[in-house]
Amino acid sequence: MHRTVRDEYVGYTIDYMREVAQLAGLDLHFVPADSELDAQRLLAEGRVDIYPGLCPSPERRATYLFSRLSTGCMTGTILVRENDTRFAHEDWATLGRVRVGVEAFNPHIKLFRDKCTSQNINPECVQYNGVPALIHALDAGEVDAIVVNEFWSPAKTRCIARFAPHPVYVATLASRPDIMARINEALEQIAIHQPGFASSLYIRYFQSGSEERPLFTRDELAFLATKPRLRVAYESGRQPIIAADPETGQIQGIVADIYRQIEAFSGLAFEFVCLQETEALREMAKGRVDLLAFVLKDPHRLEQADLVASQPFLVTPMVLVTRRNGGPVRRLGLRQGYATSSVFASRHRAQSVFFESMEACTSALLAGRIDAFYTNLPNAFDLQRSNPVLKITPLNDDIVSLSCAAPASLDPRVLSIINRCIQHISAGQMDTMLLDNAAASGPVTVRLFVWHNLGLVLAGGFAIMASIVLLVWYIMHVRTQSSRRIQELLFVDQVSGLGNLNMFYREALALVQNNQHRQHALVCLDIVHFRHVNYQFGYEAGNRVLTAMGRRLRAWTGSGECCARLSGGHFACCLATRNWRELEGRLQALGEDFGRSCREQKFDSSVRLVAGIALVQNLKTPLYRWLDQANYARREVLGKPGRSFLVYNRRMQHEQQRRKTLEERLELAVRHQEFVPFFQPKVNMLDGSLVGSEALARWQHPGEGLVGPAHFIPVFEASGTIDKVDFCIYEGVCRCLQEWRQQGLQVRPVSCNFSAISFRRANFVQRIVETADRYGIPRNLLELELTESAFTNNAQVLASRMRKLTKEGFAISVDDFGCGYSSLGQLQHLRPQILKLDRSFISNGLSTQQARLILSAVISLAKGLDVDLVCEGVETREQIEALIALGCQVGQGFYYARPMPAEDFARILEKGFLK
Repeated sequence: MHRTVRDEYVGYTIDYMREVAQLAGLDLHFVPADSELDAQRLLAEGRVDIYPGLCPSPERRATYLFSRLSTGCMTGTILVRENDTRFAHEDWATLGRVRVGVEAFNPHIKLFRDKCTSQNINPECVQYNGVPALIHALDAGEVDAIVVNEFWSPAKTRCIARFAPHPVYVATLASRPDIMARINEALEQIAIHQPGFASSLYIRYFQSGSEERPLFTRDELAFLATKPRLRVAYESGRQPIIAADPETGQIQGIVADIYRQIEAFSGLAFEFVCLQETEALREMAKGRVDLLAFVLKDPHRLEQADLVASQPFLVTPMVLVTRRNGGPVRRLGLRQGYATSSVFASRHRAQSVFFESMEACTSALLAGRIDAFYTNLPNAFDLQRSNPVLKITPLNDDIVSLSCAAPASLDPRVLSIINRCIQHISAGQMDTMLLDNAAASGPVTVRLFVWHNLGLVLAGGFAIMASIVLLVWYIMHVRTQSSRRIQELLFVDQVSGLGNLNMFYREALALVQNNQHRQHALVCLDIVHFRHVNYQFGYEAGNRVLTAMGRRLRAWTGSGECCARLSGGHFACCLATRNWRELEGRLQALGEDFGRSCREQKFDSSVRLVAGIALVQNLKTPLYRWLDQANYARREVLGKPGRSFLVYNRRMQHEQQRRKTLEERLELAVRHQEFVPFFQPKVNMLDGSLVGSEALARWQHPGEGLVGPAHFIPVFEASGTIDKVDFCIYEGVCRCLQEWRQQGLQVRPVSCNFSAISFRRANFVQRIVETADRYGIPRNLLELELTESAFTNNAQVLASRMRKLTKEGFAISVDDFGCGYSSLGQLQHLRPQILKLDRSFISNGLSTQQARLILSAVISLAKGLDVDLVCEGVETREQIEALIALGCQVGQGFYYARPMPAEDFARILEKGFLK
C-alpha cells in the first residue's frame, strides 16, 4: 500500500477493503499507521474500527474479533540494496554474516529467528519502529538487509528471500460484532462469486512488473557459468505461438519471444529444432533434445513420458473443432496418453478414436474419418486460418496451461532458472510480445475472441490467468441471455471504450477496401511512460487517462476513420488523409491536447504521446503488415528525443530488413568467428613508441566483405545480443596475443570494448577470467573498456564488476570520458585505471584559451587521481604538440594509424614505434 502524489491510497489491502465495504454497506476512511504495532494501538484506542491484515494469535483473540475467511497471505521478505552484489537468491549463508534490520514487536521476528536457526546462522538483528525506518536504515547503510511483511520491493532494493507465508484476516475490537458480521458476509460473497479476486489484486500489485532481473542461487550461477546450450524441440505451424518464418527460417512467435527473454535474463542459450512431439520424445530419451518448447501441463501425460514441467507461461481455453455444416459427433478424435482425453470422452456418446498428434486428428477430420476433436485455442486458431472449412466451438469451463518440459534426468537447475525468469517477465514485456506477434498473425474470427485477451493471460501468474479465462467462458455460457454484452466484449476495450485489436482489423480493412479513392494512414500511438502514471497516481488514475484518451480519439477521428486500444498505453487509428501536411497538423494538435492534459494533472514531464505512421499504398498488402510498419516507426521515434511522430519510409524498410538479416546471421557469424579484431595503436606522443592498442570490431561477412561497426553494433545493442560480439572479439584478441607471444614479439596491452549489457551478465567476470586463462594471457596485457554513458543505469552494479576485475589483475578503462555523463563523485566511485578522453575534447577543445584551460584541468584531475590518460581522435601534428604542452602523453588516432588487421599490427609490434 502506498499514497499517491494526489494523497490517495492504493494497494492490495485498499482495493480489497473497498470491495468489502461496497458489499457490506460500509463507509470507509483510511487512517495511516507507521507500523503494525501503531495500527494495533489505534484499534485498541478506538481511533479506528477495522484493521485489515492481522495475523491471529491466542492473545490477540482475547482482544479482537477476526474474520472467518482470510483476505490474503503475507510472507516474510528479506530486502537488500539493489547494488549490493554480495547476495545470491536464498543466500542465507551470507545473510548470517551481516547486520539485519527487523521491525520491533513484529511477530515475524520470531519467524525470522526460527528460519535462521534452521539455516544454522545467527545474524546480528537491529530493531526499528516501522517499515519506513527500516527502509531508511537500509538506504543509509546502517544495516545490510531488512525483514518486512511485504510482497513488494521498494525502490533501490531487491528481494533475496521469502519465508514463513501465513494467512491474514480482518480484525475489529471484540466489542464490534456488528461490523464483523457484515464483513464476514461480504467476504463469503467474494469467495463464492469472485474466486479469483485476491489473485487479480496480487497480480496487479505484487507480481514482478518492474522489469528487474531475476536473482539466482549460487548453485544456479555455477551452472550458468558453464555456458549451457539447450536444444529445444517445437512442433511446426504454431503461429502466433511458435513457428519458423517460411522465408528466413527464424523462430518467431510469443513462446519464442519468451525464450529470448529467458536468454537475456539468464545467459542460457537455446537452439530450436523442429520435431513432432513423439519424435522429440525419442530424441530426448537419447539425450539429443533437452526441452519441449511447450506442452499441455497434463500430469498424467507428463508422468507417462517421465517429464518435468516448468511453471505455466500461458493459459488457454480448450475448444471443440468440427467441420462446418457437419452432422452430430459420432466419432471423436482424442490425443493418446492425456488424462484430459478420458474426461472429454465421457461427455459424448461417440466412439473415441485416439491419435498420436494433433496433425493426425486434423487430417482425420478433414478426410471425414472423425467428426470432431478437442484442442487448445492457439492450435485451433492456426488450424482455422489454414483450413476455413473448420468450425470452432468454445467450451464452458475447460482451460489448459502451457509450460516447457524437460526429462526428469535433466539437471534440475535448468527448470529452476527458467521458472525464475518466467516470474520476472513483466507485464510491459508481455504487452510488447503480444503486440508484435498479434500484428504478425493477422485478424482473428469472432469465435476466437478470447485470443484478444491473450495479453491478459500472458501478463500475470497462473491463478489470475485462470480466473480471467474462466470469467470469459462464464460470459459465453450465458450468451443466450446477454448476446449484446458478449458482442461488446468481443470487440470493445472495457477501459477506454474504444474497439480492440479484433475490431480494428475488421473496421480498418472495411474502410480501406470500401474507400479506395482515398489515401489512408495507419497510426500507432503510444503514451510514453504510462506506467509512471499507474505508479505515481494509482491504477484508477491510469484508467481515467485511458478513458479520456478514448474520448479524445473518438472526437479526433472523423467519418470514414476508426480507432482502437491495442494494449497498455498503445492505440491504433486508421485515418483518411489528403496529404502529409494535414496529417502532421492533426497529430501535432492531438499531442498538444494530450500534453496540456498531462500538465493539468501534474504528471511527470516524461509522459507524452508519440506516434508511428504507415501510409497505405498497396491494397494487396495485408493490413497487419501496415500495422507492423506503423509499430516499427513508433519504436523508432522513442529513440529520437524531440520527435513526436515518424512516418515509416523506405529507409526504415531497408533498415528493418537489414536488422532482421543481421540478427538471423549472428549465431552463425559467432560460430564461424566472422567477427574479428582490428587494432589501432596507442602511442607515446613524446617519442613515438608503441604503448598499446585498442581492439575494434569488424565483421568479415562472407557476402558483403569487411563490415564496419556502425553497421551492426547498434542493431545488436538494440536486440540485447551485443555481448556475443563482445566476447567473440575478446577471444579473438586473446588468440592474437597468444600467437604473438609464441612468436617472441614484445606484446603490449590491448584494450577490449564491452557493452553495458556484457558487464551486467551474471557470469561476466568468470568468462573474462576463464578466457584469459585458457589462452595463457597475463592479466596485465588485457584492458577492459566500457563507455562512460553505460554508467547512466546500474552504475553501482557495473562498478562492482569493475572492482572484481581489478582484483583479478585486469585494468579498467572508461571510454568517451567527458561526453556529458560524468561527475567527480561518479569517477571516485568507479575508480578506473585509465580514462580515454572523448574525441570532442581534441577536435573542439584546442581552439580557444578557455577550452585549453578546461582540458588542462581534466588532465590535472586524472594525474591527481593517479589515472592514466589517453587522448583519442589525434589527427594532426598541431594537436599532438598542444596535448603534450598540456601534459598528455599518450595519443590514439588517424595521425598515427587507422585500425588494422592483426597481421599488419604484428609488424608494428616488431618495430615497437610509429613515426
